[in-house]
Amino acid sequence: MKVAVYVNHLEQEYQLAFYKAFQSRAAQLSLDTVCIQQERLDEFNPEEGLCPSSAFLSVDGAVFLSSSLMDTSANPLTEELKSRFPGIPLLSAGTSLPGIKSVMIRTKESMQQLMSHLLDDHGYKKFVYVGGHEWHKDNILRKAVFRKAIEDAGRNDPEVSGVYLKAAFTEYSGMQALEGYIKENPADVPDVIVCANDTTALGVQKVLHVQEDPRWQSCAVTGFDDIAEAGEDGVSLTTIRQPLSLLGVFAAEAIYKLMAKEHVEDVMKISSSFVIRQSCGCPPVVSRRWEPSPQGKLESFISKIQHNQIRTELLERYVSHFGQSLIQADSIVAVVEQVKSFLAAVEIQDFYMLIFDAVDRLPDKAFLTYQKEAGVESFFGMENELVLKEFFASPRFSSQGNSGRSVVYYFMSGQERLGMMVYRDDPLIHAQMCNCGIFIAGALNRIRTLEKEKMLNQLLEAEVQKRTHELVQTNEELVKEAKKRIEVEAQVLKIGELERKRFSMDLHDDICQRLAGISMMCAGMASQNEKLAELSSLIDETLRRTRQYAHDSFPMELNALGLEKAIEKLCDTAQRQSYGNTKVSYSWKLVDGLDQGDDRNRNEINLYRIIQEALNNSLRHAKASHIDVSAFEEDGEAKLVIRDDGVGNPDIDYPSSRKVAVKTGVGLQSMRYRVDQLGAVLKISSSKEAGTSVVVSWKKSGNDTRSVPDGPSRGCPPSEKLGQGPGLVSVGCHPPS
Repeated sequence: MKVAVYVNHLEQEYQLAFYKAFQSRAAQLSLDTVCIQQERLDEFNPEEGLCPSSAFLSVDGAVFLSSSLMDTSANPLTEELKSRFPGIPLLSAGTSLPGIKSVMIRTKESMQQLMSHLLDDHGYKKFVYVGGHEWHKDNILRKAVFRKAIEDAGRNDPEVSGVYLKAAFTEYSGMQALEGYIKENPADVPDVIVCANDTTALGVQKVLHVQEDPRWQSCAVTGFDDIAEAGEDGVSLTTIRQPLSLLGVFAAEAIYKLMAKEHVEDVMKISSSFVIRQSCGCPPVVSRRWEPSPQGKLESFISKIQHNQIRTELLERYVSHFGQSLIQADSIVAVVEQVKSFLAAVEIQDFYMLIFDAVDRLPDKAFLTYQKEAGVESFFGMENELVLKEFFASPRFSSQGNSGRSVVYYFMSGQERLGMMVYRDDPLIHAQMCNCGIFIAGALNRIRTLEKEKMLNQLLEAEVQKRTHELVQTNEELVKEAKKRIEVEAQVLKIGELERKRFSMDLHDDICQRLAGISMMCAGMASQNEKLAELSSLIDETLRRTRQYAHDSFPMELNALGLEKAIEKLCDTAQRQSYGNTKVSYSWKLVDGLDQGDDRNRNEINLYRIIQEALNNSLRHAKASHIDVSAFEEDGEAKLVIRDDGVGNPDIDYPSSRKVAVKTGVGLQSMRYRVDQLGAVLKISSSKEAGTSVVVSWKKSGNDTRSVPDGPSRGCPPSEKLGQGPGLVSVGCHPPS
């Protein structure tokens, strides 16, 4: 038969003493045991229910050390426990659970004896009670006895008083509680401090020993439980002895009878006893721990004590080294390697390390990562997944399999279970194995975190690649749309240029010829009528302007003279139109700076129109005394620069200025369209100090990157006239109309 024993942590003396006695008696009764830790009865998870391990354990009975598993009366838990363990007997140890057979220790009378001893035998009047959790049943009972004793004594002696401090049944909480009281009441020294358990009393004694005031140092202290340390020299703690070993024995016998369907009382009670030592103020009592025995037996007994002491020290050293080694572990393999060394040092022959895939709840399956059976080790990694119920039902956990005493410890990270370790029971190493489990849990949590980060980085990289692909596709679509837009704009400009050409030719071939004929007729008849001479002069002026309109509408000289000469003539015309107020200089140092083939004529027209628009703007708005037009090569790029020294306009800074976007005129729109057709970049800047400038830059086509040698050119280069070199990129023009 197999029994499940539920405790909180075997590293605590109270629970360890109970379990050792239970296990020893269970072995005598031929009971197999599996001890489950860290499944508290007051931490109910609706998804898992109480004792989630019951889902994979196959046992014939279950024992709960309830006093360590819950902090409340837990009446509602009875039906839940029965539903989790259907059809098998259940036993509560340490606390009575309604509807479940219970074994508990009677402590009320012993606590009354303690208070009577302190009040009547010592005559103490000022008491301090350092309790445990306010909701804990043991604390409630002990505090009630303390309070009643103080109240009864206070009726006869008004000087008797009691103060109540809160703690949590731990040494550190007892230290904190007393330190806080001393800080607030340094002169209010009590006669005695009554503690809810021995562990709290040990912390209180440590605080008293370091006080400078001798009154605090001599303060009496009592405890409860009579743990092993309570009787040591230097502690000698007056306390209540709870027969924890007897509690374990009674529990083992009771569950055995229940499984054999024998009668067991609903509640079995064991008496406690009052133990007087020096801490309460009594004189030392010489006691014998053994009867006189032959010399050989005495030496054997002493040798056994020394052996156990040495082994305990070695185990603590092994655990410390194990914890330090795991700090560097960054993989399951590295963790297992350290576990192997630790198990060899502490001489564990049967050990199993299981890791859960999901951590939100206790799963049905786990990965048996590593096992050591009868000293034979096997490493499986994360490949050997098994069903937990089948695993715990295997012969390896029965007396026939020579491992009838098993202990389960979860690898915990907060409230999450990362896995568990299962090892064969060894009474001397439970505390060390609990520390081992804590270290392994920390390493597993760190590895899991690293794997999550790695996975997140991979997901992020995949998302970045996906997003990059989408952006590339979007960019390709935008490029296609931009190309279509440029093609449409090119067609619009082409149609516009054709219309300009047709209009220019109509003006030149029709209107201009008619005006010329009329002028000649008037000139021929001028001798007959003086007014006809004046009319002829007006017709000649109209003819000149009409020819200029025809020329401006479409520069016929582009086809006849070429781009360079056409621009030179354009600059001459601009200078004449200023009536000598503006000097227009011109410099051309490019060879084959435009695309060849069918696009060349279109590009030449676009470049010509850009210069024409910039010159018109400078003449109309800039009030400039000098305009420079230059074309040159710089860093593999062809550049066209139109710069004036006029009044400028600080609102213009294309393409960064938002004002340009708002005040965009037809002239700038035309320049932008034509620059796009060239595949070039347009930059404009203007200020009152530096005037206005525009630069159009584009990559030269073909492999010919030659520049024209310096030679004669119209006007002066920009560096001579405007104080700026021909390679300046940050340039612009006066705001177009």
